[in-house]
Amino acid sequence: MALEVAAFGDAPATARAGLGPQFGVAGFDHWVAEVAGATVGSATSVRSDELAGPAVMVTGMAAVPGADAQLVKGQLSAQISAEAGHAGPGATLVHVYPDDDEEAAAFTAVGFIEVPGFLVRLIQPA
Repeated sequence: MALEVAAFGDAPATARAGLGPQFGVAGFDHWVAEVAGATVGSATSVRSDELAGPAVMVTGMAAVPGADAQLVKGQLSAQISAEAGHAGPGATLVHVYPDDDEEAAAFTAVGFIEVPGFLVRLIQPA
């Protein structure tokens, strides 16, 4: 939770309200990156198997202040992608949403490509 607060600037209660309902729900996986036993980043992946086939969305990716954010995010997204391809049935699409050029570079470094004209919509209940 502290990582979410530091990375995104939310109040602890706001971070808890956003993350709490995801824990224990099928399809949500939570990832923690560590270096020498210290937490350096985290992410959430959401798996679906709807009309577009097996897919995984990577969201809430964060690196602790002072960590090499590009390296942390690149490695997290690479690991999530590898796992998504092996979990049965393997995901045929893993999508990410870079917040800035640095994050886009991290994703590009591990093989993600931008697909012009491709639109993915996330519909959330009101």
